[in-house]
Amino acid sequence: MTHLHNDDILVFTEQYWDAPKRIAHKMPLAWAKSGNRVLWVEQPPFPIEDWQRPGQLGRSIRGHLQQQHKRLWVGAAPPALPTMHGGGAFGNAMRAVHRPVLLRRVHGYMKQLGFQPTLVVFMQQAVRHDLLPAFLDATSVYYCHDLFGYGLASEAALAEEAVCCQRVDQVWTTSQLQRQRLAEYNAHTYHVPHAVDERWWDQHRRDRPEEFERIASPRAVFTGAYDTKKLDTELLVEIARRRPALNLVFVGPLRIRPNEHSLIGRAKEMPNMHWLGGRSVEQLPGYIEGADVLMLPYRLDEETSRASGLPLKFYEYMISGTPVCSTPFTRFETDASGLITVVSGADAWVKALDECIGEPGRSLAERREALARQNTYKQRIQQQRLLLTAVTAREESTTDSGGAIL
Repeated sequence: MTHLHNDDILVFTEQYWDAPKRIAHKMPLAWAKSGNRVLWVEQPPFPIEDWQRPGQLGRSIRGHLQQQHKRLWVGAAPPALPTMHGGGAFGNAMRAVHRPVLLRRVHGYMKQLGFQPTLVVFMQQAVRHDLLPAFLDATSVYYCHDLFGYGLASEAALAEEAVCCQRVDQVWTTSQLQRQRLAEYNAHTYHVPHAVDERWWDQHRRDRPEEFERIASPRAVFTGAYDTKKLDTELLVEIARRRPALNLVFVGPLRIRPNEHSLIGRAKEMPNMHWLGGRSVEQLPGYIEGADVLMLPYRLDEETSRASGLPLKFYEYMISGTPVCSTPFTRFETDASGLITVVSGADAWVKALDECIGEPGRSLAERREALARQNTYKQRIQQQRLLLTAVTAREESTTDSGGAIL
């Protein structure tokens, strides 16, 4: 019986634990903090880029289990070839070779921990649905927390996702748009939005970053991985040019895509654009707290209409009470009327930033914080418990009826 209380939860992810923290890290950690044990299996490293991560290939080949929280362990997966996820005869053959190796590795980790999974979660890992027969006693969930394949998934990959949804007990999505898309394959598909860890915020918000001793207000801050494919650097450079007294601060690792080095070079030459690099999760509240306005300056492209609802950092920004300025890159699936400014183009952004920085009173700030505190991980876990109770009820009904489908 799975209720996210003293459970053993096996999580298959598309991430590495030392990557920038996303929902695939934060939700399982929240499960662990609420009293469950979590075995978090990293993605297999693919050649060539991932093999060059320091120590990654060695950990993957040897097998490596590391405790990251008193109730959460991270296990390295054996190496794989990306073609095994592309379908076709060769890809399917490679997957058939890899799966027994992966399962042997995972069962080895489970044996070390005395781990008996009652819940198996595929975090955006639809392709691993063929692992389900190894965990028949566990409830299974496909957790779709982003636009699948970033809108570029092949027909074969989309077909795999459909099969995964059909095979698992439940599907959880972080946006209504994705829920509507996947409900076709599983009637038990539910919207479980992003959230905020209010304890994380309350414990660390007063930790003033030392950089803010030299970076004066007003500050417009963005936290998270800065991917030049996703962020609108041209927009930001133009804002910095028009408002030289406004300091634009970027807290997170920088990923420069091909052919965009010159653009980032121009951005780094702007004296009021500050690139601070990656920081620990515990340090981020201090940077958010020290902002005069928070930014979501994502690019607008052909995938905008299919974006995945609220971004992960939405409630993390809201809990600060600080004004937020965003491009219309997604559908903000919440009642945040008046709490966030959504505009496009440099003219509108410059005006909006001025208005956000000059926002009068505390009324809107208090409303933002109240909205965030109604959307915490504690509340999400309670929602998930109720959903999983329904799975147990269905199983008991089937058993009581002698196996008939009710």
